[in-house]
Amino acid sequence: MNMNKQEKLALEADGALLGCAVIWGGGFVAAKIALASISPLYVLALRVLGAGLLLAALFWKRMKLLDKETIKVGALLGSVLLVGQALQIVGLQYTQPGKQGFLVASYTLLIPFVSWIILKRRPQAPAIIAGIVMLAGIGCLSLGKGMSIALGDGLSITSAVVFAVQMVLISVMVRKYDPLQLSVLQLIFAGVIALVLAVVFEPPIAQVSQESAWAVAYLLLINTAVASSVQNVAQKYTSATHSSIILSLESLFSLIFSILLLNEVFTAKMVVGVVL
Repeated sequence: MNMNKQEKLALEADGALLGCAVIWGGGFVAAKIALASISPLYVLALRVLGAGLLLAALFWKRMKLLDKETIKVGALLGSVLLVGQALQIVGLQYTQPGKQGFLVASYTLLIPFVSWIILKRRPQAPAIIAGIVMLAGIGCLSLGKGMSIALGDGLSITSAVVFAVQMVLISVMVRKYDPLQLSVLQLIFAGVIALVLAVVFEPPIAQVSQESAWAVAYLLLINTAVASSVQNVAQKYTSATHSSIILSLESLFSLIFSILLLNEVFTAKMVVGVVL
């Protein structure tokens, strides 16, 4: 069956987003390794600011065409990115990467509800039912005795809410502004703020293990510079809900990589949560 140009672009976008999911799945493990010798905000600053500056250098001709409105939107997206990433990286200190992958991926089912709030698009019945099942799954993954939620799990769930907001905002903004320019701007804004916060609130970096250095390099080059740019461009050719479903596969890949590389162990209750 012959596909028209729009269908071909949408299919290519799906493939690109699947690649992002694999990369981001590995990012949970890489971040856990990086945290062994580098504090959270420094990991975040090195990752996003380094990626932003690298992309700015590679696409300098395009970045010179920036206008004030694009800069404002980039600052907004960068602020949202910073909050979500900070919650996730700090939360990772207190939980397992495979487990966090599934908690963070709950943003997929939050997007219809965020779209309802921001874009006034009411979710359909299947989305509401899926949201209820998702909450049950999160409960199995994160609730302890006395219905309490551990700090790392709570931060991870909160980051999922922020990422849902980010996905909806990106899906709207990339239709009006240059996706690549927005990618670079959001990374630079988030990175600069993260660096300032790291200098103020965290001890200076002393010794960095070789494993942590390689993990940061992966996060900077592959997980952030490549994947974030691909995501923003690909989302131009598909909806936020559709792209988020593909990107949520990062949770599956995070679990696979975490078991293979970090020997992460899942309890029966956690497995039920993953299935839900």
